[in-house]
Amino acid sequence: MNEKKARSTKKWLLGCGIALLVIIVVAAIISYLLVKKTKSFMQALKESPAIYTTLLEKDNYQPPADLIISEDDLKQYLQVTAVIRQRIDQWATKEKTSINWNDKRLKLDLVAKMYDVREIQAEVLQNYRFSLKKYKWITRQLVIIYGGEWIKEMNLYLQVIGSEQPPINSVNELKKIPEENLDLLDRYHQEVEEATKLWVLGL
Repeated sequence: MNEKKARSTKKWLLGCGIALLVIIVVAAIISYLLVKKTKSFMQALKESPAIYTTLLEKDNYQPPADLIISEDDLKQYLQVTAVIRQRIDQWATKEKTSINWNDKRLKLDLVAKMYDVREIQAEVLQNYRFSLKKYKWITRQLVIIYGGEWIKEMNLYLQVIGSEQPPINSVNELKKIPEENLDLLDRYHQEVEEATKLWVLGL
């Protein structure tokens, strides 16, 4: 009886050992895939096409001292953002993929395709003669104003890619937002809401 019990216990322990080994192997595979995916994800953020890098290096734009976004600049910003979005859709169709602009994971999808997206962004900005640094600055203002989780995410991405932009200090920077900007964005609320779907292009 004791021998049967010992055998049963031995089988149970052996089964547990095999199950534990399977769990360890599966966990190792999942960890490997996650690390590989994360590395690929971060690499997409760090790499930029030549046209994007050249535009950034030659750009001498400085934000206005009063931090007020002019209506003309906002109009052009919204226009080029709409064109960028249209071009991204065209590119996605060509690549036999798609972008769901209403998906909560949209930013991750755009970041995963950041090299191609930045190339599109740079081409559109160059065609419209719109400063890349101005684009980044206006996007930053939108993130600060409409922020919340976006601010945390933008700060995280800025650190990861080693951007020339400083992290957002939401308390201090919110205090500096001119009332004129709030009034302006309120008048263009619907268009701005669509534009903020591409806030990762401000990185």
